[in-house]
Amino acid sequence: QEMCQNWRMAPEVARGARSAIQALERAREQRREFDIVITDASMPDVDGYTLAEEIQQRDEFSGMLVMMLSSVDRQYDLKRCEELGIRCYLTKPVKQSDLFDAIVTVLDLSITPEETGPIAPSHKLPKVQPLEVLLAEDSLANQKLAVGLLSRWGHTVSVVSNGLEAIEAVRNRKFDVVLMDVQMPELDGLEATRRIRQLQQQGELSPIPIIAMTAHAMKGDRERCLEAGMDDYVSKPVRPFDLASVLAHFCETAGPQADDPVAEPSPQHSNGQATHLSWQTLLSNVQNDDALARDVADAYLQETPHLFQQMKSAVEEQRSDAAAMAAHTLKGSLRTLGAPAQETATRIEESAKVANWTEVAPLLLQLELQLTDVETELRGLLSQS
Repeated sequence: QEMCQNWRMAPEVARGARSAIQALERAREQRREFDIVITDASMPDVDGYTLAEEIQQRDEFSGMLVMMLSSVDRQYDLKRCEELGIRCYLTKPVKQSDLFDAIVTVLDLSITPEETGPIAPSHKLPKVQPLEVLLAEDSLANQKLAVGLLSRWGHTVSVVSNGLEAIEAVRNRKFDVVLMDVQMPELDGLEATRRIRQLQQQGELSPIPIIAMTAHAMKGDRERCLEAGMDDYVSKPVRPFDLASVLAHFCETAGPQADDPVAEPSPQHSNGQATHLSWQTLLSNVQNDDALARDVADAYLQETPHLFQQMKSAVEEQRSDAAAMAAHTLKGSLRTLGAPAQETATRIEESAKVANWTEVAPLLLQLELQLTDVETELRGLLSQS
């Protein structure tokens, strides 16, 4: 409940299956609906699977999304979830990041009203004067996404892949703003920002806005960014409206941008057949620019095999930091594509951080199969005109 409240959701707690059904019935009578039901698998009297089955069978709850929490991770439970159409299965104690990623994936929150169609007059992208931007980001797919959007808006972008390179870049060249990924190899974004601020205090650098880019928007993230000396943050995958708005806040504005022509998704991208990724999610992340979406997809295909092999080698050698970092980068790329496999990458990242190699091993095999499915589907979409 506290996690959901921290994310500005409106959770209602039920102490058992019967209470949950009553809450659903009350909401229907009041002409409101819950977006999702998160239930424990093992409850007294009526378990979570029976609750999910009743929800599925009642017409008035048709389409209700259910997520299952269990204290054990058993193959039987996964099979039962598939039979009942349960969209997600998480093992307790559930980690904040796992729950966040699961909810985002199940509800497809990566698509927002501002991005799924033409930008309404009241939501035109703020426009700023052309900027010299330093982008510190280790994922090739995320680099393509950010550079594509920024270049489209008239900005000049320099790219580095880690915090050490970011520090060197700002020492050698003047930038108007820095977009800094929080988690990067060699030196993360938080520590890189601290060192840049120290150089400023010593008079070696001029003040510069530093905007964090983080994969989560959870309680404490903003505080950690501000404590490190960052000025603000945007969540990844970077959304056009959010990025344009934060740039406008710190840089000289030039009025609203004119409406961009909206590219309709190609028919093969919107025919409902995709199961391992969402082309519409990718399109929304690139402001409906089909050519940029293809560039991001090509970057994913180019980067992923090498990244997965890095992660696999790190797991075999039980190098926690390297395995977690590779999984983190993979997670970000998969999220940009709207691919459910991001959940598995998230679990590998969290398990690798605590050196839980017993849990990582089967997840690695699962992710390898999922990545093959994503690649096959993505190549199929790209091959169509």
